[in-house]
Amino acid sequence: MTREARIHQLCNESEDSQLEPKYLNGTNKLKLIDLPTDSLLYRLENYRTGNRQKTLVSNDPSKAGLFDLQHTEDVATQQAQHGLLIELAKEGKGESTTDIYSELERVGRQTEALIITSTGIVVNGNRRLSAMRELLHLKQTAFQSFSQVRCAVLPASATTKDIRDLEFRLQMQPDTKLPYDWTALGRGVLDMRADRYPEDTIAQIMNRDKKDLARAVAMVNAADRFLSDWLGTPNNFAALDQTEQAFIQIAVKNKARGDDALLREATLATDFFLIENREKLVDRAYTHINTIEDNPEQVLNELAQALEIELTPVVVQAVQDEFSFAETPGVTVLDYAPVIAHLKSLRGNDEGAKATIEKLTDICLNVSQQAKGRDKAALNFARNALRQLNSVDLTTAGPATHADLMDVLTNLAHKAGTLKTQLDEIGAAVGA
Repeated sequence: MTREARIHQLCNESEDSQLEPKYLNGTNKLKLIDLPTDSLLYRLENYRTGNRQKTLVSNDPSKAGLFDLQHTEDVATQQAQHGLLIELAKEGKGESTTDIYSELERVGRQTEALIITSTGIVVNGNRRLSAMRELLHLKQTAFQSFSQVRCAVLPASATTKDIRDLEFRLQMQPDTKLPYDWTALGRGVLDMRADRYPEDTIAQIMNRDKKDLARAVAMVNAADRFLSDWLGTPNNFAALDQTEQAFIQIAVKNKARGDDALLREATLATDFFLIENREKLVDRAYTHINTIEDNPEQVLNELAQALEIELTPVVVQAVQDEFSFAETPGVTVLDYAPVIAHLKSLRGNDEGAKATIEKLTDICLNVSQQAKGRDKAALNFARNALRQLNSVDLTTAGPATHADLMDVLTNLAHKAGTLKTQLDEIGAAVGA
């Protein structure tokens, strides 16, 4: 007898049922049956494991197609999915929440029915099933109760859309014990949009504000660009570890100068460079991203200067109203492509990346300080520069550095003269 036929028979014989409020608004009671633990199948479309599936395949191309739906019944596929799920089953949320594996090990019994399809695919409870199977395998006598599992069976009429909606309602809402990865949330919204769900319906299913969902989409789109365009490793979601707050800042802040796409792309590239090299940062990447996106031109211009990159102006066509037939003048902006190219060229150059990170960190710190006390920023920087000059001891300078020192001191004297002239002009204008 096939698995599906056995489930059908047990449902017909069962007198037990339960109401699932989040399946079709609670209009259907689900039959309750008991099945051997090893007879069920993990659901491959599980959003919770989606990133891990993609990362596994990205790191081992020989596994391409492993998680395709036509392989659901394959032993290798189910074993791979089990490996991903048992990792998740052993993860908790902070220190206050016990992970599923430890909790089942403690109580030694199933406390909530799994929800399965009429063909035996687990819709809700995949992590619990993986934990029960693992415990039964390791300690068969102690956990003999896990040899059979209680299941609530969805009707055969349940569609793919019905099942996905149920997953979202049960697991993606904010009160979920172990929240979904932020990229899974964004992908879920994108999938529902692709299926033409109204925005109000998506918000209702996920019990979230539409602004939060829009931000989730912007985050996952930026993350996809980071993996594909910046790192060149699409689907390697392991590279996104500890980056959620950084991508929140990008989603919220990367709107600088809406008419200047070049500037926006340059700040995004700088953000990506920081995220890629986040382990080299003393502070969190998102604090610098915040400064960059709030002060894009200042940060990028100072970075170009620190890297000795000359920026050239380019003319770009302004965005034109689709109903306007008038000639639209071009807009002159700076081309930051050389800065982006330099940042990309540092991949694999640990020392070069570290040196650039130090420069960028100093720039962000200075710009941030200027923003906090703009009226005293010039004075503070001048005093700091003087303090550093006072610490220069030329008697220790090697002969090979003398020529470069002379160039630096000449430039310093020229800059000081320019600033004095500018200050005189500002004073005269104020006095007038």
